[in-house]
Amino acid sequence: MVEDSSKINLLINNENKLIPKPPKQRFIPELKVRKRLGSILVNNSQNWIKCFIKNFNLIKYHHLILIEGFKIIEKLYKLKKIKSKKFVFFMKNGWYRLLITCDNKLELLESFEYFFNLVNNKKSKFRSLEKINIIPRNHVKILNYSRKIWISFGINDYDNWLNLNNAVNDAESLSKFSKKFNFESKLFINKEVTKKSIEDIIKSFLYTSSNYNDLIVISFHGHGHTIKIDNNSYGFFVPHDAPLKCTPGDLISTNDISSWCKYIKSRHILLLFDCCYSGHSVLRSMNIKNEKKYSDETIDVFLSKKARIAINAGTNDQKVSDDGWNNNSIFTGCIMSYPGFYDNFGSAINLYNYLLENVPKHCSQTPTIGKLLGDEGGDIFLAL
Repeated sequence: MVEDSSKINLLINNENKLIPKPPKQRFIPELKVRKRLGSILVNNSQNWIKCFIKNFNLIKYHHLILIEGFKIIEKLYKLKKIKSKKFVFFMKNGWYRLLITCDNKLELLESFEYFFNLVNNKKSKFRSLEKINIIPRNHVKILNYSRKIWISFGINDYDNWLNLNNAVNDAESLSKFSKKFNFESKLFINKEVTKKSIEDIIKSFLYTSSNYNDLIVISFHGHGHTIKIDNNSYGFFVPHDAPLKCTPGDLISTNDISSWCKYIKSRHILLLFDCCYSGHSVLRSMNIKNEKKYSDETIDVFLSKKARIAINAGTNDQKVSDDGWNNNSIFTGCIMSYPGFYDNFGSAINLYNYLLENVPKHCSQTPTIGKLLGDEGGDIFLAL
């Protein structure tokens, strides 16, 4: 391999002497000639190298790429040999890394052309003078998450508080239900649900095991409590061993749970609170528009942005039902009956709209939704 700029310059300047021009038939798609591209091998029948060279006007480096391998492109970029705006945009924004790892390279190059033209030729349609940073979609895993984890906490049997009938059923039902949509499910019930265990799951387990392209869902089923301090009300989730005469130190603040999400690397996180006074979990409310169906392009955009959403069974001053849907709460029963799991990729925002429409038909509670710290807009798709 060529390792320094002087050798690269020598190859470029003496191209005709050092490297004979290949015969034209080597570029005929039917010819299954395999060339080395850095650490990977590709089939020339895909013809994507020719497309890459043409799109970025790299004709002068054509033979250098064929001889040295495609990774010479990265070296040329670092040496600032190629200064075109389009090429720099491609390298700087992560498209090169996706190109060398994805299967359908031609499709990715076409996608780049679309986004590059969108940013540079249609600025008048954006209501901002700020530079728009388009994150390339990963065509290896388009319209998908790398991993999906659903963690459910449910408490029926309390040491000091009144026992519940269906909170454990709710946690178990959603844990089982999530597996239909390829979630890895983890269930914690009764004595397993303490303040320390919840904090450890979020700040240790999810911190170390989650990755950027993962989807994390955490559902809480049990008693909720509110404490008023200086005329401000604060909401809490009640762990298994909390005393009846409790202080904030005995409980788990819903705001703390929401804030702990900053320790999770995953791009998309959904919190579900099926407990009284759960509306306190929302750091800021959302203006909701019910989208019946998203286009693939819209889903791609949403998947590229961080989403932190909390959906609550009620408002910050409402008690919520412990039953009413067979052996489940109304909130949990409505979640599992949401038709969008099967016809709209399980949109979390449309799930909320469904809950808002149907939960009040069965009980006196109003589901709420909000964005959490770190959210960049968009939606979460539970059925992808």
